[in-house]
Amino acid sequence: MVPDKYIPQFLGNGLGYKFIPRAELMICNMYNDNMGLRKVGEQFGVSRTTIQTVLKNNNVVITPYRVFSLDDKVKICDLYKDGIPVTQIVRLYKAKFSKIKEILLDSGMVLELSNHKLFSVSNQQRIHEMYDEGVPVYIIAKRFKAAFQTINRFLQNRGLPKRLLSSVNHDAFDEITPETAYWIGFLVADGCIFRLKGSYCIQLHLSIKDLDHLEKFREFIGTSNVITHPNGKGIDGNIVVKSEKVFKRLCEFGIMPRKSGREQIIGLGTNRHFWRGWVDGDGSLGIYRYPALSVCGSLRIVTQFQDFVRDFIPKYKVAIYSSNSPNFFTSRVGGKQAQKMVKILYEDCETYLQRKYVIAKRIMDYKYSKVA
Repeated sequence: MVPDKYIPQFLGNGLGYKFIPRAELMICNMYNDNMGLRKVGEQFGVSRTTIQTVLKNNNVVITPYRVFSLDDKVKICDLYKDGIPVTQIVRLYKAKFSKIKEILLDSGMVLELSNHKLFSVSNQQRIHEMYDEGVPVYIIAKRFKAAFQTINRFLQNRGLPKRLLSSVNHDAFDEITPETAYWIGFLVADGCIFRLKGSYCIQLHLSIKDLDHLEKFREFIGTSNVITHPNGKGIDGNIVVKSEKVFKRLCEFGIMPRKSGREQIIGLGTNRHFWRGWVDGDGSLGIYRYPALSVCGSLRIVTQFQDFVRDFIPKYKVAIYSSNSPNFFTSRVGGKQAQKMVKILYEDCETYLQRKYVIAKRIMDYKYSKVA
């Protein structure tokens, strides 16, 4: 907004506004500097029609569309060459999509139109590369802020072959084995299930340091899907499988879409392999002054873990603490009790997160000094 002394005086209905000469000059200069009518009006607290009247009274020619200077056109072309999407350039210059497209075409830029969305040459190449790497189309669409159909049509126009339906072991969770129980626990902690375009999806997304664990899950679920890197290689790993049977089977154990803050387990509350999987995902192990085992999650699942601990240490009081988030709570077991629970969870087991197992082994081998 301009200073108060330049705000016009309202004369009454049908009479309009009275501007001081200095304010009228400012309006003319703003418009000549390619500021839109509505934007100028916002500066003075009046409508675009009022601004038009001021400009006409000062013999300023009002153009129907914004006029771009040669420098503006060069900058627009440079932005496009640097991979900035056309839609973002439109927002930056507050111009019409068709006008930016016209400037780029007149400047000899090669554009590809796909469902009313333009992609720069560098982005076209990146979309092609991501698809060749096996990244799902919906993740590509999210990365480029485009609709799923837009990316799909773009790929079809490029003549890229459709991917064959991936394999998956739909019976992976039918029988509860130590390995099955472990992966249910791990999915409760770090996995998610969701519906997408009528498909039933199971997703596991981990840090790059746990990429080998993602490979173990890929082998367990029996899928040919590749592990993708949504945020770039060296940062994370992600795998998605589609199976209605697996989806519904996981729901039977309490895993649900958008489960964060509502985690619970049904039917496996006394299974140590399940809890090992959950601790690998949402737990923390360490030796500080003494061994410690801490977990975090919804009040429901932390309470269920507390009940599991009491099955082996009946008189031990396991406290539950609230966190900054109203839906998340923490609990901790320390000292010899922590060492005992770690042995129960990790002793004689075959499936585990390697980096957590290394710490668990140190805890199991921990020797208390006589002084302590």
